[in-house]
Parts: sequence; C-alpha cells; structure tokens
Amino acid sequence: MPLVYEYQQLVSDETLDRLTERDPALKAALTSLRERTSPPETLSRRALREHIDELLDAFS
Repeated sequence: MPLVYEYQQLVSDETLDRLTERDPALKAALTSLRERTSPPETLSRRALREHIDELLDAFS
C-alpha cells in the first residue's frame, strides 16, 4: 500500500476523534508509518514525514 494512501486512511474524517482523544493505537500506526518514510530521500517522503511529525507532536 502506498505510504500516502496509508497516511490518508489514518487521518481521515473517520479517525478525527481518535486524533483528538490521543488514541495510542493511532499513535503507534503513525509512528510505524513515519519509520517507513526513512530515509526521506525524496521530496514527497520528506513532506509526508513532516506531516506525520506534526500529528505526533499533538500526542506530546
């Protein structure tokens, strides 16, 4: 599954409540996805990683 597609599934309107509730399963899924964007050699991977980092900051 393409990384961007997986990202979109994780941050869809259906999972918005999980984001606001800081769901640990969602955090684990985002962390796993972030790891798969490494190394961020392409602009698209780098941009995706930055978006994931912003979401993970919300969990802090």
